[in-house]
Amino acid sequence: MKSNYESKIKEGPTHICSSCGGLWFEYSIREFTIEMLTNKGLKKEFIDTVCCLKNTIINLCATCRKDIILNKVPTLCLSNGLAFYEIPNCLKILTELEERLISPRIPFMVIRSLGSCKQFGLKGNLVNVPMNVDTNVSILPRSFSDTHTIQLKLMRQMKNKNAFMYETIRPKVVHTAVKYLVEQALYKDEGIVISHDWINEYSNERENFIINDDDKKFDEDENINKDFEDEDERNECDDKPINPSATETLLNDEVDDQNDVGIKFAPGENNRPISILMDLKVDELTFPKIYCGEQRKIKSNVKLTYGKDPVTCVRYFEQRLKCLWEILLASCGSFEGNGLEDKYIRVEFQVRGSQHIHVLIWLKNAPKYDKNNPKSIEQCIEFIDKLISVNAKLTEFSDELINLQRHKHSHTCKKHVKNRIKCRFGIPYFPIRKTMILEPFTDDEKFTKKEREEISKNKQNVIKELENISKDKDNSLTFEEFLEHVNMNEEEYIKMIRSELEKAKVFLKRAPNEIRINAYNPMIMSLHRANMDIQFILVPYACLTYCVNYISKSENGMSKLLREAFNELQKGNHTVKERLRVLANKFLNSSEISAQEAVYHILSIPLSINSRSTIFINTNRPENRISMVKSDEILQKLDPDSKDIFVQGLIDMYVNRPDDMKNVCFVDFASLYNVTKRIAYNDGIAENSDDEEVIDNEFDEFNPLKMKNSKGWIKRRTKQKIIRFRNFQLHQDPENYYREQLMLFHPWNNEQKDLIDINHEEVFESYKDSIRKKRSEYVHHEANKFEKAVEENKETEDDSDIDDTNNEYDQDKNEFFIYKTGNNEGDIFLERGINTHTKKVEHFNVPKIIPNIEYQEIMRNLNDSQIKYTLNVMNLIKNGDEQFFHFINGGAGVGKSTLIKAVYQSILRFYNSLPGSNPETIHVALCAPTGKAAALIGGMTLNSFLSLPVNQCKHKLVKLNSDVSNRIGVKSKHFPGDSFRH
Repeated sequence: MKSNYESKIKEGPTHICSSCGGLWFEYSIREFTIEMLTNKGLKKEFIDTVCCLKNTIINLCATCRKDIILNKVPTLCLSNGLAFYEIPNCLKILTELEERLISPRIPFMVIRSLGSCKQFGLKGNLVNVPMNVDTNVSILPRSFSDTHTIQLKLMRQMKNKNAFMYETIRPKVVHTAVKYLVEQALYKDEGIVISHDWINEYSNERENFIINDDDKKFDEDENINKDFEDEDERNECDDKPINPSATETLLNDEVDDQNDVGIKFAPGENNRPISILMDLKVDELTFPKIYCGEQRKIKSNVKLTYGKDPVTCVRYFEQRLKCLWEILLASCGSFEGNGLEDKYIRVEFQVRGSQHIHVLIWLKNAPKYDKNNPKSIEQCIEFIDKLISVNAKLTEFSDELINLQRHKHSHTCKKHVKNRIKCRFGIPYFPIRKTMILEPFTDDEKFTKKEREEISKNKQNVIKELENISKDKDNSLTFEEFLEHVNMNEEEYIKMIRSELEKAKVFLKRAPNEIRINAYNPMIMSLHRANMDIQFILVPYACLTYCVNYISKSENGMSKLLREAFNELQKGNHTVKERLRVLANKFLNSSEISAQEAVYHILSIPLSINSRSTIFINTNRPENRISMVKSDEILQKLDPDSKDIFVQGLIDMYVNRPDDMKNVCFVDFASLYNVTKRIAYNDGIAENSDDEEVIDNEFDEFNPLKMKNSKGWIKRRTKQKIIRFRNFQLHQDPENYYREQLMLFHPWNNEQKDLIDINHEEVFESYKDSIRKKRSEYVHHEANKFEKAVEENKETEDDSDIDDTNNEYDQDKNEFFIYKTGNNEGDIFLERGINTHTKKVEHFNVPKIIPNIEYQEIMRNLNDSQIKYTLNVMNLIKNGDEQFFHFINGGAGVGKSTLIKAVYQSILRFYNSLPGSNPETIHVALCAPTGKAAALIGGMTLNSFLSLPVNQCKHKLVKLNSDVSNRIGVKSKHFPGDSFRH
């Protein structure tokens, strides 16, 4: 059994399906050969189509195998276009906007950052708009070189002011990519072609890229006679121009191409959007950089581990648990002789995001603890020793497995108690000679002052000795030697332990070298090979409190937020749909989950498994209950005057129960019976097929009873459901409390007559004995105690838990202080334009390029020194090797502002000419110390740009707050290299 278990969990999902390429566990894969498939009637051509991974042995998963045997191509088959390809170089170099120009689909969507974790999310809807690639390419300039760039604005609609995308693109690169794509099968199937005469055509709606008539004439003449062109260039060089330095080549070439007139167009305007569910090739047509060429290859030197793939981690974890439960449920499993009766499993995620499980199990024939019955105590101890161990001997397990159970203190388990640090798990444990169940001292067993002092002294000695022993895991002390070290006998030692107890507690047989070992089941340990902590439950109420608090620890803050939101909704007049929307938004926007937990939700893996079904009984008054309206299809078939418009609910089913069940109370009806629409004698009760206990009753589960309104059949269950109800409190709402008790635990037929129009307290007093007897079958006697404790701590519980969580977080938050960006919450005053006391931060002026004619005029008017300096700055920026600081000095009117303007415009033209750059972002900042100087150069003052206060105290700069610093950083994040310091 052990070797079988180990072989099942030895490997993860490493077997590849030859059809879909998915990774599967070994049990999900079946091996075939071509001969085996042809013998099943499949043609070789079909086999070659569906088996994309060519191997001698064909591995098929269950999903693909099912379709292939039926001679159908599996939905996830790689031949359906799901294989990824190697991207050709002509597509690799495309920028985001260049890719959009050659894509037959445009996904109009808004993607925004989701916070400091740098993940991104979609805001609003995604609109899939088709467009004509030939039209997109035809709007580009007629002629261009490899280095030619233009500025392009892609609009949703031409009437919009803001562009959807705005970049500097390379027409030559776009044209090369289009020529490659139109030769591919996908574009041919879509009928996408490029017109060859578009270069010679002009568009009346397009801006002319020729600056003036002289340039146009020169452009037309250059193709007629190259000899005249060469002669003109030689003559131009022979002359002595006023500004000879203007012909240097460090400025951008093709000045006419780098003009201030770009292209603004809306390729999807007037085109009807296509649903992404109906567009069968939306991915391929939207992202040509991904779906083209050959399949990508994974580098051989890349290390692939389960830990880097949360999906595989979750699937493998669930596979291990599935195999483990098969062993536990077996007759020869770890609970041999005590079969599993009930279970509750809850997957919970630790702070680091990893999943672990909490399991409550009820075993058959398990002893129940009764402190007044010595035989019961003896049976419990024998049962505990049979299933639980803390043995640290290496003869049974390896040192590696034992170390998994050995507790290691961390900052999360330490707490300060009476001027000393104590582990909140009570570790190190007390060593003890044999397993014992100890009870606390009763009120009658009082100690004298001398006895209390002696117990306190002994306790300090024991704690000190345990701390010393716990540091040495290899110590070989026996229990008797330990008692000698602390100078106590066993009776005094047990007395000291009992003095600390508040309730009964199990103390396992434990040697001094096992005081940091958590309890484990030997068989489960040998199979699962992971840490665990297994306990025998003495007090159900204490177990309930602990489990509920621990499992819901991470959701305490969320509970408070949801409760506050619900209380706010109660004050207003909101519909059910509006209330649900508010609560859902509050839950989604205020919760943060790990990648593993997200995988559980995406793959629909249950986080909670219960061996019994749960049903909620709505015991509110009729006017406070909500009913679901029938579907439109059913309503259309009803008589126009019919009032039967609601779906039959649990209360309606109970009212229409047959006369043979008139003495069945509502709680029994909900817990013990199922209502079905049709008779099924041979299927039993599917959801309880694993039940072993049959509850005797005169109603045979295989003989359903017909309801009075003929809308269903009632069948007896073999296992009761767990009930939940509104649970009104006697001290808060006496009238509804009595009404609820009558409704649940006493039979009735007409709600208005039997439950509404009566004196509830008087009727309750008449049937209180039978009601209390029936209630005791469903509500534990300690439930009232639990409800009272919850009510008393309702307001303080959340606050204290949140404080505890914050305290744990505060211990480690300093290391993340450098990433602090201030308050990310929205400010309603700022959003609505309401003035506040804080100083507003000025928006940065977006740099604007002056027209080419004006730029050329400025460059012509520069003197020899100015043009040399401009070319020198451009050379430094283009090389970008090192940071530099320059100081320009001169008297009034010598041309300092003109020189700065020329350098500024030259730098802007260079950065805007880079492929993929957005001209609306800030690449250069013009700043001056005074307002007059800033106005002369068309820039901003340093105070405005850096949000500096106007007056400083003793020339000391005040540190900017995080909000202002973050805004400046976001606006200047596109500064290239050290441009911010130039």
